[in-house]
Amino acid sequence: MAGLLTTVRASVTKSLNNIQPLRKAMNISASQSLFSLISMTQEFSSMNYSTIPRQLGDFDFEFLISSLPGKPLPPETYDLIVTYVMQQTRLDFIKDGINLISLEFGNSSLVDDPTTGRVSLVFSINIIATLKR
Repeated sequence: MAGLLTTVRASVTKSLNNIQPLRKAMNISASQSLFSLISMTQEFSSMNYSTIPRQLGDFDFEFLISSLPGKPLPPETYDLIVTYVMQQTRLDFIKDGINLISLEFGNSSLVDDPTTGRVSLVFSINIIATLKR
């Protein structure tokens, strides 16, 4: 069985890469990743839940999505991401055996590179979770 970090990271990354409105708008095929995980920090502690000791993880994931030249990110990109995560990713966690305790969006920044014509969005997601037993 995969550990807590591996399971949460795989679940959130897989879920983000399934945001179909972004795939269509950016003309990205299903075989390509939409997002790159650019940094991650984690902190683990133990918790007793119903007298069963469990590992609790507090994760900060920072993701990057970058447009191709001539194919800018849709203006509603960040809103699409937040809405999708709050609705669909929560369901994906349940399917993947993750007990979600907290999910928050942190800082985000939009970078427009006039030299390459790329527009990039960087954002962070804080997740506190444990695995189901």
